[in-house]
Amino acid sequence: MTKTIWGYNKNDFYESIGLGIFDGMHVGHQQIYKNCTHLLTFWPHPDIFLNKSANLNMLTTLHELRYYVKKLLVLRFNQVIADMKPLQFLDEIILNQLNPKKIVVGYDFKFGHKHQGNIHLLRQWSEKNNIMLTVIPPVKVQQVPLKSSLIRTYIKEDKLNLALQCLGHSYLMIGQVEHGEQIGQKLGFPTANLKIPSHKILPPKGVYAGVAEWQNQKYKCFIYIGTRPTLKKEEPRVEVHLLNFSENLYNRQLRVFVEKKIRDEIIFFHTNDLIAQIKKDIQSV
Repeated sequence: MTKTIWGYNKNDFYESIGLGIFDGMHVGHQQIYKNCTHLLTFWPHPDIFLNKSANLNMLTTLHELRYYVKKLLVLRFNQVIADMKPLQFLDEIILNQLNPKKIVVGYDFKFGHKHQGNIHLLRQWSEKNNIMLTVIPPVKVQQVPLKSSLIRTYIKEDKLNLALQCLGHSYLMIGQVEHGEQIGQKLGFPTANLKIPSHKILPPKGVYAGVAEWQNQKYKCFIYIGTRPTLKKEEPRVEVHLLNFSENLYNRQLRVFVEKKIRDEIIFFHTNDLIAQIKKDIQSV
């Protein structure tokens, strides 16, 4: 197996590198990014590859992370990387391939086989190789150090406002628009059925207000996440209705930014009641 870095070009100059797993690109990660020119992350998530957390869902897909980080380097995490001793990782990956003048990490950054590498070792190695090291202190929310795992918990517990506060931005979902059953069209509210990667966390069932971005234009939208119980469906869906929009989106990538929750999922006994509620949802948006 090889040591593959996606986005790497041997002719580029990597002046300063931020290291970490930037799932969510939250306000703590943003402090790292502000202090460097490039970010180097790992994919797949090491905990998933090593079966430490097989059911770990991500806040951000690689496609979404590239939206926030224009100069993103992605190290393919495999057994070769997992087995590397800390100094071997620093020498072979960081120094020999990237050769930065500066490294930026969070206060709790660990690296190398079984997380044997820490800030102390990194500082010693950086001084030896004449590389500047910047360590970003913890960013706290409600006196708790901010971590991606905390944001995952907030989303799963239906605490979207807290999650967005930690992220420092709307919750981005990028997916391909698939052909559906055109039920929304028949109800008078055409929706884009968004295929979201299975490893990404979805907010709990309900209706959300947000913004959809298409061809550099932004449209207010409402987002439905659920199983459509009124229509006696069971498959989870993400459906997006863009206001004042009539273009064909089939088989195109759509960016959707979730901004706030409007209501929980409701079972209606009559279709007319569902239509009336959707009209209220649109007014809320």
